[in-house]
Amino acid sequence: MRSKHNSSGNPMSKSEINKTQWELTGQLDPYYDLTEEVSDKLLLISKKKILIVEDEALSTLYLEFCFQRLNLTFDIAKNGREALLLLLRKKYDLMLMNIEMPYMTGIEALRIIRTDLGMNIPVIALSAYEEPNIIESVLKAGAQAYLIKPVRIKRLIECLLKVLS
Repeated sequence: MRSKHNSSGNPMSKSEINKTQWELTGQLDPYYDLTEEVSDKLLLISKKKILIVEDEALSTLYLEFCFQRLNLTFDIAKNGREALLLLLRKKYDLMLMNIEMPYMTGIEALRIIRTDLGMNIPVIALSAYEEPNIIESVLKAGAQAYLIKPVRIKRLIECLLKVLS
């Protein structure tokens, strides 16, 4: 196996390789340094229970990594049906939900949560769709915020703090 080299021509360390991989995927800078102010705010929401609703394995792993790194409490549902079952069994302070999933989309689940169950849980919608009409329909369905994938940790933190504060 060929070794990877950095811009100086030296072999890359494992952390340099990992950092480069994260940067190339456009996902998360795992070395993002939280300011003291942001860390203090995150501490205030660390006891909140969050339900992540995501069907894509890579996105789920990424969000798990972010939430673990931020020391946040969370459960995971793989689709809208699982999310509804968990909501009926446990109290959550926030849902982070993909809008395109099998069995039941995030928008369908959101309508049931708002209309049939009468729950006012804050929801942050996740999607790769950037079209204004889709974003508008999700917000009209009852989401408090909309994050476009790939989600960066800084934007995720800002959104969590805004919705949970």
